[in-house]
Amino acid sequence: MKGAHQRSVTTAGAPVRAQPVAPELQRAVQLHQAGRLAEAEPLYVRWLRANPGEVSGTYFLAGLRLQQGRAAEAATLLRQALQRDPGH
Repeated sequence: MKGAHQRSVTTAGAPVRAQPVAPELQRAVQLHQAGRLAEAEPLYVRWLRANPGEVSGTYFLAGLRLQQGRAAEAATLLRQALQRDPGH
């Protein structure tokens, strides 16, 4: 990923192992961690449209959906992420 750097992030209280984080995804995570869900959501969605199947973004969006009270959508996203990368 161009412009990516190694970083460990935490969202919804769950740490995610260190991995390259693109600046666009990093911004979404920062907004998410700041509780600015309405601002983070479209960034996650845009990131996943540009990077279909990207597991970290899928996990982050699942956490956001859970915080929004959209548990069924969160569960679907988590299943997709686990199918793509069971060890993530």
